[in-house]
Amino acid sequence: MFKSTVWAFLGVLSTQLSTFVISVILARILAPEEFGQIALLLVIVAFCDIFINGGFTVALIQKKDAGTEDFSTVAMFSLIVALFFYILLFFCSNEIAHFFDIENFSRKIRYLGIIIFPKVLFSLQSAYCRKNLKFQKLYFFTVLTNLIGGGIAIILAKRGYGVYALINQQLITSFSASILLSIFSGLHLRLFFSWELFKRIYSFSWKIFSIDFLTFCFQNIRSVIVGKMYPLDVLGYFNKGSTYATFATGTISTTLSSVMLPFLSKEQDSPQNSKKVIRRSIQLTVLIIYPLIFGLIACANNLVLILLTDKWVKAVIFLQIFASFGLWAKPQVICLEAIKAKGLGSVYLRIEIIRKILEFCILIPSVFIGIKALALSSSLACFLAWFPIAFVARKKLNYSYKEQIDDCLPAFLSSLLMGIVAYCFNFIHFNPYVIIVLQVGTGLLLYTVFVFMFDVPGKDYILDKLNSLFLKLQEKI
Repeated sequence: MFKSTVWAFLGVLSTQLSTFVISVILARILAPEEFGQIALLLVIVAFCDIFINGGFTVALIQKKDAGTEDFSTVAMFSLIVALFFYILLFFCSNEIAHFFDIENFSRKIRYLGIIIFPKVLFSLQSAYCRKNLKFQKLYFFTVLTNLIGGGIAIILAKRGYGVYALINQQLITSFSASILLSIFSGLHLRLFFSWELFKRIYSFSWKIFSIDFLTFCFQNIRSVIVGKMYPLDVLGYFNKGSTYATFATGTISTTLSSVMLPFLSKEQDSPQNSKKVIRRSIQLTVLIIYPLIFGLIACANNLVLILLTDKWVKAVIFLQIFASFGLWAKPQVICLEAIKAKGLGSVYLRIEIIRKILEFCILIPSVFIGIKALALSSSLACFLAWFPIAFVARKKLNYSYKEQIDDCLPAFLSSLLMGIVAYCFNFIHFNPYVIIVLQVGTGLLLYTVFVFMFDVPGKDYILDKLNSLFLKLQEKI
């Protein structure tokens, strides 16, 4: 698993990095209002995509003997559903534009809506690569298409195309990714549909769809509320804070999720091996992600000033709030992936329903308090959701409460102490470039000391792997 994880990490890192660099360049050229528009457009497209995907990609990865006929069956069904949703989107676009009261919004909905067709093919090709651990191929083409789409978007933005630069970025990236992966992934879809195969896949996928639908609603309801109740520039700040917080912590968790589901699906008959992988994944995740989160909260103001200029300074508070979400969400993702891999779709669905009830109870009052409370509600709900997930992990994965605390608490305390010291530098009124260098340098030094002082789990595993890598390099030299 380590080799697959390394390749997946490098792939996700390069994908996220290319996306991040392009996003920074575009943010310096375009206005927050234009990012607010693309945020709403992507929510609308994602809503359609939930029904089109239907949880099929996860079901195909989880199914041990999924072959070309299974993938082709899902492709045929998904493309028909995509056509239905595009027609629906086309005729409902005026009503959606009227609801948000945005000029020429219906035309933009119809234009970007075309993206649902290449997304069907890309999701299946991507699932095939993940199932067969072909991470090198998957991420190579993902990065390549990101650069193509991003490069064209930058040219269009400089020429004054505004939000259409961002729309074309999405379309070009999706079309080129689906075409290239269709040629090189090794999966050759054909005109084939089997009702028997579809029923078998659907028996698992409907549970994933239910969860994805609930997750989508609660993840994106905030953007819809902000887009309806506040000016578009506020939605731009809100969305940018969320996006950059996700980038900072998403690489590690996305890597482990992409590797764990196919790996644990093959190990679902060996509880001891599964538990070992789960614990190690959580230990490595918190060891790396927790200092990133606290460091990001401490450096957020200077980071935004340096990367995005002062026109985005109002995004700082949202960046800090959404970063805190990762403290609770990232370990949960690993436990949930393990539950999915064991084929416990019903259990997974019940957990998600409980999580969404908690989130709903916190979300409603936050709407009336203000936009900062609205952002903070996601982090608070995620923290409370840890309790039912920990209970299920103990029952179904044999992962005791003590083991869960032992795996997370040392990294949390080490990162918190480091973050407090790094944040204190913000009270020094000086050049932001100098301050951020001091924050990062001091933070790295202190965190390294605390990791050894508190004997943070996962440290020895990383040191062993680095030592093995160093010895191999010496042998080659």
